[in-house]
Amino acid sequence: MDNKSQNEIKSLAGKGVFVLIVRYGFCFIVNFAGSIILIRLLGAKVWGQYAVSYFLLQSFVFLTHGLWGYIVQRPESPLQELNTCFTVQQLLGFVWAVIILIWILPWVMAHFGGSDVGLMLAGSALGGYFYSWRWLLSGWQERKMDYLGVGASEVIDALVFNLVAVVLAVKGYGVLGIALGNGLRGMISALYLQARARVSLGFGCDWSAFKELLKFGLPFGFYSSLEWLPIQALPILVGIFLGPAALGYVYLAYRILEYPRVLLTLISRVAMSYYSRLAQDVETYRKEMLQGLELLLFLLGLAISIISGLGLLWVPLVYGKDWRLTAIIMMIIAVPLIINSCLSFFATSLAARGKVNQVALVRFIYNLIFWGTAVIAIPRWKDFGLPASEWMALPFGLLLLFFVIKDIGKLPLQRYVILLLFSSAAIAGAGLLFYHGHRVPGVLISALFLIIWLAGGGRQIRALCRYAKELPGL
Repeated sequence: MDNKSQNEIKSLAGKGVFVLIVRYGFCFIVNFAGSIILIRLLGAKVWGQYAVSYFLLQSFVFLTHGLWGYIVQRPESPLQELNTCFTVQQLLGFVWAVIILIWILPWVMAHFGGSDVGLMLAGSALGGYFYSWRWLLSGWQERKMDYLGVGASEVIDALVFNLVAVVLAVKGYGVLGIALGNGLRGMISALYLQARARVSLGFGCDWSAFKELLKFGLPFGFYSSLEWLPIQALPILVGIFLGPAALGYVYLAYRILEYPRVLLTLISRVAMSYYSRLAQDVETYRKEMLQGLELLLFLLGLAISIISGLGLLWVPLVYGKDWRLTAIIMMIIAVPLIINSCLSFFATSLAARGKVNQVALVRFIYNLIFWGTAVIAIPRWKDFGLPASEWMALPFGLLLLFFVIKDIGKLPLQRYVILLLFSSAAIAGAGLLFYHGHRVPGVLISALFLIIWLAGGGRQIRALCRYAKELPGL
């Protein structure tokens, strides 16, 4: 790729990251404010039931994630293959919705609280079907690097759910509000993106395209699901072993730290499209990939460290004193989530170069250990069983570094280790002070961490400012 073409694509990628970060900031405000109202009005049990419904809603995304990866990663625009992808998506979305309604819903009702959770799951089946549709369209738009439309569809998603769920909860129909919100958020956001994409979709099957889809999309979807399952599915084990109220506390901890982890999704989505175009130029790819990783680590490390380190100060104030346990869990899982986010970024980078089988192998081993330890640890250590499993499984996730180094050469691992140790010290120091009632010293430690972290991230801040100047033009 010549320098002019690379600079043009890099500019689009940078704008895309910034647009999606702005989208993330807006959605964070909406989702965070909505969660406060819903938790205070509905309590831990209903919040735990919502966690189950949201998990099944998100499952539609990863059911068709291989289609998204196939479309984005194609060297040439996959216009001819779209009908094949649409046919597969419609089949997968419809069949999975039927499975949820007929087989999964009765089981969940028996274990998580009867008709209330059943109504939420019915909404998830409807919204999830359209989620998978929207994700296919997102792949097409991201292949064209139209991140404005993608970001707008996700803002619509957050607005629709929180508006419907909160308004009905205030009126005394909280469960119905969540059910309708689950259904309408997927439907309206998908219809918007369909109108924006202006692409004609229809049923059809090109066998050569289908074979290529299986070759790349199947392992890509497999490893993507394995990355998603520990965060989304494993907390459900807490509910199975300890009940929906315990699930509510643990799920909130993961949910809060998922807000900054959305940065991983946003940067990885742009990286998938950008790095796939640099796949043949290893030196350029390596340089750009490491810059992307540093931007992710700068933003994510800062956000998770501050949110979790101050958790014992702000979580009881926002959600109530009964939720102190959530803040403690956040402190324990913060560093593993930062590390796993960086590993997920490496996985996306390798996938952009077509190396999905190695990634899938490592994620399979990691999930095997994580699930195995969680099944043993949760009944024994109750609410702290899942956080402990995060640490025990982490070394097996680090096996991915072997394939990264083999692909592009040495990594500046010493620098990353120092940054992670710094974050760990800030989280632990501030958290212990808050736990023993020393608020002022805890705040001072967090403030010192913030100042030092920002001082060391000058390059990343300049890059963000450069793209921020172009926001009015976007």
